[in-house]
Amino acid sequence: MRKFIVLALLSAFTAVAWDTDSSACWRRRGNRRYQCEPVVVCYSGQPRMTVGAPAIAARIQIVATKQFTSPKGLAYRIHLTNHQDMHEEAQVALGPDISPLSSSDDFLGKDRKAAKTSIVTGGPQSYTSIDDLLASLPADQDMMNDPDITKAEDSQRVESEQHNVTVTTFLYAASREKDNDYHLILGGPNAQSTGKFMNAEISGLPQGAFRKPLTIPRQAFKDYFGANIPGRSYSVFDSPIPVTVTGSLFYDIDHKPGVVGPGDLKPQTSWEIHPVSTITFEP
Repeated sequence: MRKFIVLALLSAFTAVAWDTDSSACWRRRGNRRYQCEPVVVCYSGQPRMTVGAPAIAARIQIVATKQFTSPKGLAYRIHLTNHQDMHEEAQVALGPDISPLSSSDDFLGKDRKAAKTSIVTGGPQSYTSIDDLLASLPADQDMMNDPDITKAEDSQRVESEQHNVTVTTFLYAASREKDNDYHLILGGPNAQSTGKFMNAEISGLPQGAFRKPLTIPRQAFKDYFGANIPGRSYSVFDSPIPVTVTGSLFYDIDHKPGVVGPGDLKPQTSWEIHPVSTITFEP
C-alpha cells in the first residue's frame, strides 16, 4: 500500500511538472516573435535533448537550469550542461600565468591563427537564413582535401573563405573555449527538426590591427549575458535567442563535421562564421 501511494505521488508530480513546463512555453509565445520550440525537456526527472518531434534519444547531462531576462526584457531559460568541445585542447598555448578561463580575453590558440583572428575586407553578403548560407558553401569534402589549408599559425584564408556574410537567425547554445573563442551554435527557427546548424565564433583577441574591431562583438556578447555569460561547458537557450550575426567565412580543419556542439545541436559541417565582426541580439 505504501509503495502504491509513493508511485501515485511521483506520477502526479511528473504530470504537474510537465504541464507547468508546457504552459510556460505557451506563455512565452505571446510576447515572442517566433513559435516556442523547447530545446530541452525533462521526463521523469531525466534531462533529454530533443530535436523536433518525435524526440531523438541522444542525451546530454543538464547540471542546472536558471531563468534569464535579457536587457530588452525577454525571458529565457538557460540550461547549463556538462558538454565541452575537446578538439582544441592540444593546440592551446598557455603561458605560465594564464589559465584557460582567466579574465584575459587574449586569443590562446595556434592552429590557423592568422585566419581565425582577421576580418576579410569588403562588405558582407546577406542571407535570409542559415539554411540558405549553408547551401551556398563548397562541400566539406572539397575543403578538407584543399592542400592550401594547413594548421600552421600563419595559414591564410583560401579563395572560398574570402567573404563576409550576414544572417539573421537564432542562437541555440554557446560556450567559451580554451583558446578564448566563444562558440555560438546558430540555426533557423526549425533547426531542431531539420538539423541544419552552423557554428560562429567570437574570437579571442589578437595583438595587432584586428584587436580593436574584434573587441566590439566580444563586448556586445558580454553586455547581453552579464552574469550569465557562457562558460567552458555549453549553455543551451530555451527558447533560442534571435540574433543577427556578421563575420568572415572560415573552414575549420581542426575537426570533422558533426563534432562541435552539445547533444543534437551539432552542425553537420566544419564551415563557420569566424570571426564574428558584429552581433545584434533580439534585432
